[in-house]
Amino acid sequence: MRIMGLDLSLSATGVCLPDGSVMTIKCKPEWGDTRLTLIRDVIRRHCSGVDLVVIEDKVHSSYSAAVLGMVQGTVRTELMDQGVPYALVPAKTLKKFAT
Repeated sequence: MRIMGLDLSLSATGVCLPDGSVMTIKCKPEWGDTRLTLIRDVIRRHCSGVDLVVIEDKVHSSYSAAVLGMVQGTVRTELMDQGVPYALVPAKTLKKFAT
């Protein structure tokens, strides 16, 4: 099974590809909402042939929840358009697994 992991952020989205390599999609605040299209386009390029995408689901404050919600919506819509299933993993669960 080919799995991609995502740690979504409007400024620096972390990506773990199925081959184990990692990358960061870095965006500058002055790019505004075009950051969403950049993140979407990078995810689109790398989700071909992926069986599942695992997304860290985290909310720290109302402001970050709103910003993260925009990124999550953009990425989830792209995955649905590509027919790639995804799973949300709570941050606590992810940290326990990693350690």
